[in-house]
Amino acid sequence: MIPFYFQRIPRFIQWLWPSILWRGKGASDELYLTFDDGPNPKTTPVILSILADFEVKATFFLSGSETEKYPELVKEVVARGHVIANHGYKHVSARTQKTEEWWDEIQQTEKLLSTYDSHLACQYRPPYGLLTWRQWRFAQKSGYTLSLWTLMPGDFDSKKSNQDCLDTLVRKTQAGDIIVLHDNEKAVSRLSEILPKYLQYAKSGGFQFKLLE
Repeated sequence: MIPFYFQRIPRFIQWLWPSILWRGKGASDELYLTFDDGPNPKTTPVILSILADFEVKATFFLSGSETEKYPELVKEVVARGHVIANHGYKHVSARTQKTEEWWDEIQQTEKLLSTYDSHLACQYRPPYGLLTWRQWRFAQKSGYTLSLWTLMPGDFDSKKSNQDCLDTLVRKTQAGDIIVLHDNEKAVSRLSEILPKYLQYAKSGGFQFKLLE
């Protein structure tokens, strides 16, 4: 678990790194729902079912190691019209890796994902949102869009209740937000409860969910 995290990324951080995609660039009523860490046989089907019930599309930042384990789940994500993107190969902080090792794993994951979707937009989200300065510049120069987020309710945080997470989403959602949730076993019971309620809230408030493309 991340020892500290912002529920909303402060404006000054977004200002300091304007080349990072923090917010969507669409209409004023749009939100961008994203899921990290998958695919996972216990959580991905649950998420896909809820999204289908509300006719919502999302962007799945997939780990290369999990993509290799569960190819049928990746096929299902793509078949349902969702976007897949690169979350690295192993779920480790890139700051603990040498740049060459880190880059090799990004390319390995990109190759895996391209077998399912040939129109990838070269989007990359590092685990925990962390990169070294050199890695950040290297990814930029290589044509990757670094896609982070503006709103993270902490669905992975064992100190928060389901209601806490839902309240955070409802109180803090703003038009244009990129919202990050997690496609892993730690979050599945929480998402089963809060995701339908949040989607219902957002849609009733006039928001539309769009893909990061």
